[in-house]
Amino acid sequence: MELTTILQALLLGGGVGLLQTLVGLGGGVILVPMLPLIVGMSSRAAVATSLMAMGPIAFTNAVRLTRRGEIEWRRAVPLGLAAAASAWWAARATGLVDQKTLALAFSAVVGAMAVQALGRSAHERYALPAWLDLPVGLFAGMVSGFTGVSGGVVNTPYLSRVSSIPAKRVIPTSLGAFTLISASGATSFLLEASGGVRELFAGKFSGQVELVRFELIIPIITGAFVSSTFGIRLQPRLSPRIRLAALGVLLLGLCAQSVYKALQM
Repeated sequence: MELTTILQALLLGGGVGLLQTLVGLGGGVILVPMLPLIVGMSSRAAVATSLMAMGPIAFTNAVRLTRRGEIEWRRAVPLGLAAAASAWWAARATGLVDQKTLALAFSAVVGAMAVQALGRSAHERYALPAWLDLPVGLFAGMVSGFTGVSGGVVNTPYLSRVSSIPAKRVIPTSLGAFTLISASGATSFLLEASGGVRELFAGKFSGQVELVRFELIIPIITGAFVSSTFGIRLQPRLSPRIRLAALGVLLLGLCAQSVYKALQM
C-alpha cells in the first residue's frame, strides 16, 4: 500500500474520531463515500471496511465515556440491541442490492436526518416513551447495515428530542448504542469475507476476501484514536444547537455528494 494511501486513511480516521465524539456519528458518513474515491473499492466493500474499522473505535470511546458517567445505558442498550439485530440482516442483504440503489439509499437517509437536525430547535424535546427505542433501533440498524453510515444518523436526532436524557448525554448515549450496532454489522461482513464461522476462527478467508480492505483498518483506527481523545474533551463545551447544526450541515453535504455519485453510475 502506498504512503499516500496510508496518510489519507489516517486523515479519514481522524475525521471518524471527531464525528463519533462531537456529533455522535460512527464515521461511515465519511468512510463510505471517501474510500471508493481513495482506493477505488465498490460501495459495498466500503460499507464492510467502514464497519470493521469503526467497531474498535466505538468500543474504546464507549469505555472512556462510561468511566465519565456520560452514557445512559438504560436507553443505549435497547437501541443498540434492536439495531444490532437488524444491522446483521441488512449487512448480509446488501449483496442483493445494486450499487446505485445503495448510493441513493445513503443519500435519502442522510438527507432526511439533515432536515431534521437543521429544522428544529435544540430545546424542542418531548417525553418519548422508552418502548419507542426498539422500533427506532431497528430502523437505525437497517440504515447502518445497508448504507454503512452509523446508526447515529438516526439515534442522535432521536435522542436529542428525548426530554428524560440530559443534553450532554445525548451524543455519548448514541455512541454507546452504536458500539453494539457496529459489532453486529462488522461480524456479519467478517463471516462473509472468511466463508463461515469455522474458517474465521481458523484464520482462513475462503469467502469474498476483497469485501474488506484489512490493510486500511489499522491507519483508520490510529487516526481515530488520536482525534477522539481531543473530541471527548471538547464535546461537553459545545452547545446542543451548535452540535445539531454541525450535524445537519455535514449530512446535507454528504447527501448532495452521494446523489451526484449515484447519477454518474
